Parts: sequence; structure tokens; C-alpha cells
Amino acid sequence: MDPITLAGAVTSILAPLVAKGAKVFVKEAGQVACDKAQGLLDRLKQHFGDDQEASTAITSFEGNPVRYRPVVEDILQSKLSNDDAFASQIAALVEEMGPTLEVIQRMDRAEGVVGVKARELKSGRVKVDQKFKQGTNIVGADIDKLG
Repeated sequence: MDPITLAGAVTSILAPLVAKGAKVFVKEAGQVACDKAQGLLDRLKQHFGDDQEASTAITSFEGNPVRYRPVVEDILQSKLSNDDAFASQIAALVEEMGPTLEVIQRMDRAEGVVGVKARELKSGRVKVDQKFKQGTNIVGADIDKLG
């Protein structure tokens, strides 16, 4: 995975964890996914421990992931580009998270819309982003069994 894509994947995984907190993340994604996301965050903190700019960016990202996501992605891209061993470690941690599914739906009028319907989701991440001007019977995600 190239550094730009990998940095984006890392912040996509971590943003919900830091924005919502571990308890909410566990409810939405499951304990295993939460533990893996937390492990990824811990690995970044460990790697960035001696770099004040990167450490500050990660701390700021934890407090406000929307504002500091681009900063963390920029730093990550640079670090991943210059350190193949670190890039391999982070890529492996991201791959352990499982597949990612992102559904974006934008409609003026919607009726009976389902973002994701699945019988079972064993691992990975699902993000549903829906915006409707008018809608009825809207479901973000309908998953029978999670984890």
C-alpha cells in the first residue's frame, strides 16, 4: 500500500475511536476491532515518541480528529515514505483490521433506502454516510450478526 493510501487508512480507522471513545467504538465495531485500533494508535505513539511535532499532532488528533486529521496524515505520509520497516508494520496492522466498506448516499428524496445490509460481518469496518433532504424508512446499516 502506498504511503498516501496507508496514511488515509490509518486515520480512517482511528478517527471513530478517538472521536467517540472506546466504549462507543466497541458497541459499533466490536471489542476485537477496538483492541486492534487501539493497538494501532499505541504503535503510532510509540514510534512518534521522540518526535515532538508528531507526538503533538497525535495528541491533538485525539482531542479533535476532524481538525488534526490532515496534519496527522501529512506526518504519517512522510514517516511511511522514509521508513520501510515502519510502513510494513503499519500496513500489517491495518490489514489485520479486515476489509473496509464505506457507503456514501446523497439524495434529494429517498424512500426505503438501506446503506448496508449484511447477514454477518466478522471483521472490518463499515461506514455509512447518508444525507437526504427528504426521506422515509431510511436504514444506515442492517447487520444480523456482528463479530
